[in-house]
Amino acid sequence: MTRMTDEPETHEVFEPLAEWADLAGRVPERLPDHAVVPGRPVRRFAREPAPSGGSRAEAAEDLYRRYWTMKGCSAPLVREWTGHGIGTELLIEQKLGLSGKDQIERHGVAEFNRLCHTSLAAPMAPRDVEAVWGTLKQLFERALLVEDERVSPYCPRCGTVLAGHELARSYEETEDQGLYVRFPLLTGPLAGQADLLIWTTMPWTLIPATLAVVRPDLAYVLAAGGRAADRPVVLAVGRVAAALGEGARVLREVPVGELVGTRYQAPFDFVGPGSADDPDGDPASWRFVVADGFVQADEGTGIVHTGAAYGQDDMRVARRHGVPVVKPVGPDGRFDARTGPYAGRYIRDADGLITEHLRAAGLLLHAHPHRHAFPFCVHCRTPLYYAAMPGWHLDTGDENGWTVSRQRYWGTPLPLWRCGPCGHTIAVASLAELGALAGAELSGLDPHRPYMDEISFACARCGGTARRVSGVTESWYDAGAQHARHPEPFDLVCGSRSWLYSVNTVARLVSGRDGFRHTLRLPASVRHDGESHAAMSDAFRWAMFDEPDSAGKTLRTLWNTAVFFVTYANLARWTPRPATGRTVMDRWILARLAATCAGTDAALSAFDPAAAARCLAVFSDDLSNWYVRRCRDRFGTGRDEAAFATLHTCLVTAAGLFSPFAPCLAAELHEKLTRAPGQAAPDPAGVTQHPVHLTEYPQPGAAAREDQLCEAMALARRLTSLGREARAAAGIPARYPLRRAIVTVTAAERASLDRLREIIEAELNVRTVEFGDSAGRRVTVKPNFRALGREFGPRTPDIAAAIAAAEPGRLLARLDQDGRVELQGAPIRREHLQIVETPVPGWQLSADGPYAVAVDLSTDRELRLEGLAREFTRLVNDLRRRRGCSPGEPVALAVKVLRDPDGELTAFLERHRASIARDTFADPLRLDPGPSSDPAGAELLTVADGRLHVHLARRQGGR
Repeated sequence: MTRMTDEPETHEVFEPLAEWADLAGRVPERLPDHAVVPGRPVRRFAREPAPSGGSRAEAAEDLYRRYWTMKGCSAPLVREWTGHGIGTELLIEQKLGLSGKDQIERHGVAEFNRLCHTSLAAPMAPRDVEAVWGTLKQLFERALLVEDERVSPYCPRCGTVLAGHELARSYEETEDQGLYVRFPLLTGPLAGQADLLIWTTMPWTLIPATLAVVRPDLAYVLAAGGRAADRPVVLAVGRVAAALGEGARVLREVPVGELVGTRYQAPFDFVGPGSADDPDGDPASWRFVVADGFVQADEGTGIVHTGAAYGQDDMRVARRHGVPVVKPVGPDGRFDARTGPYAGRYIRDADGLITEHLRAAGLLLHAHPHRHAFPFCVHCRTPLYYAAMPGWHLDTGDENGWTVSRQRYWGTPLPLWRCGPCGHTIAVASLAELGALAGAELSGLDPHRPYMDEISFACARCGGTARRVSGVTESWYDAGAQHARHPEPFDLVCGSRSWLYSVNTVARLVSGRDGFRHTLRLPASVRHDGESHAAMSDAFRWAMFDEPDSAGKTLRTLWNTAVFFVTYANLARWTPRPATGRTVMDRWILARLAATCAGTDAALSAFDPAAAARCLAVFSDDLSNWYVRRCRDRFGTGRDEAAFATLHTCLVTAAGLFSPFAPCLAAELHEKLTRAPGQAAPDPAGVTQHPVHLTEYPQPGAAAREDQLCEAMALARRLTSLGREARAAAGIPARYPLRRAIVTVTAAERASLDRLREIIEAELNVRTVEFGDSAGRRVTVKPNFRALGREFGPRTPDIAAAIAAAEPGRLLARLDQDGRVELQGAPIRREHLQIVETPVPGWQLSADGPYAVAVDLSTDRELRLEGLAREFTRLVNDLRRRRGCSPGEPVALAVKVLRDPDGELTAFLERHRASIARDTFADPLRLDPGPSSDPAGAELLTVADGRLHVHLARRQGGR
């Protein structure tokens, strides 16, 4: 059996794709019985594009490719990703020292895109672009791809809009200034007497303010005092205290109808109808009060100001009321020349100056710091704002659709050509189609900017010149559009919300079908570096599918169990071979193994890797902390063939079960557990020498299923836990044996536990275990008057008297057996009783529901001497470890008693000499009576009230 160290070989990083490429090519050779032939299931993957979370999706992809290959299925990977998009552009910007679109265009779009192209691991191909063009042409001709000015998240650094589905992972906690601002009323009953009070965390939006919006079902009031002083303000009644503070008072209610239609004075008049920007415009065409349901009742003042061009609700409400769209902010996020002192300022940098101007004008009621979630660009982390931008949008059925065009460079050019004179627009699906229109051979042309921008042709309608519409497609659309090549949905898609959205949305729009049958979303708590082939340790992979904190524990538990097995198998020179005479513990762990095989396989087949990981974690704990712990002595003797064969089967099978999750650990375990030193041929037990990833996925053995045994063992473990609690409560160490324990279980459970009696006795360290009503407690039964009264009303006193008169033990026994007892003609159940248990002197009790364990605390000299022997054995084995002794390595041990006031040290050494020598591998064990001076190299040990000198020497030539 191959030796293993306490630490696994270093596998700090793991690149699954590189390792998998070698294994996958050997599948037909290694698994001839499971070659993929027509009619066998074929699983297809789509994986999240690497620039946006490669390592997490790569782990899920790798897990299922390994699992399905072990199941004998083909698992081709569809990595349909072109590498387009701002993520790639940003890398090249950083490499070149550029920032922003102006610098890219000065550098040259052709050279910039060439660098983007050559930076990709997989070279671009025209068919990737044409696949996207084909879907866009189909959608354009079905009027599902339309041009419009819509409000979308906008990044001023990247100079382009983002898709709404990209914002899910872009919000961060930010502190901004919250301002309460007065809008003086110009018309209506309160004109000249009061102000609307609004609240904003983006002061810059006050410059293009379009409308004030109230909520139709919200109660509004006129209030003064507090921060408002003597000048009344209108706000929602529920926001008075928060907005105005202490001393505020409500003057009267203000019906919503009194507010709707009234005009107000905006804080700034740089732009819009009636301003110097538009002196002929009608000021009454905007800046009045309307009602709409999007106003939130639990923040601000219940009155919201809107800027039509800078919010989706703002634009919707403005269009409904015919209000002009005013846009004083340029594509770089700076105010334009019309805005006076703010011209040229970045909008967020202008907030401080705007606040001071409001304060000087007497319009600022209150300013305060406000923490909130704010969106940032997923590519460059610049704060976003919503802005109305022209672009091309997909009609996805919701209100805003999906803006798929981007004013960028490295992407699929929009395949749309528009005639300048007549405006006629057509879409093309391929370079061949474009070449036919342009009358040129374009098959060898790079289908990217700037080359596509240079292609023009005559309009078929008017003869004018048709030129390409500016813009490229969003990279997420590119990824989803590749599904046009696949007639069926993917079996599994791994990735983020944006990836899942793109796959499904494009598939539904183009083909009317779902894009996938199953999805796998990775936990948000797992961080990743975003690299395309991120290195991943086994623990990192495991943490993606189980609780992150338990990943190291589960894998280390499995590894340590294997180290234990190999250590003792090498000592015993054991090699894998069939064994007979399995014990009840062997049968139990093999039954648990069968259940784990079935449960893990079912969970993975149902695309629930988290459930599979939990199933494996429980088995790893059962194997180490129950089977090995309870059977440890069987391995120490080196002669128990059944123990070695059982644990070997469990570990080899576990390597297969764990292999999709922890490929490095599983591969190493499998190799070292299935090959003896120097052995080239398969081992005698017929265990395959193939890499674990090319073996069949473990299946449960029908003969190993023992459900009743598993249920009984689970109950036994629950009872031993109660017994340990009782010992701990009494302050008795686990190594000191006790006389007996009485276990209370139902009558039906006693028979199944009887065959586990020795296991329970060993675990509790008691001489005997008895099943029955616990002698360690007194049980008193009282009526539960509340429960009785609810069910039996006026009959309660008579029934309560009958309960009080009943013999508690007999009453509870009948309830355990039948579930109910008739008293005074009433069906009595446990909830009708109050059961009070008190411990009997000399016993310690621990109970949980119907189960209880009572341990007899009485002891005698024989029990005490055995406990002292076990304590001494533990101290000697600790000394062995400190001296660097290997497990099973024989040592020479000499013991001298220095202090023994009760004579117990000498007694336990004499009486338990053989067991101490066996358990400490002492050969010889020499006992020297009487006092002595401290010999060289001796250790002073304290046991109970006595002291001993122990001299431990490693034998020459011993392991």
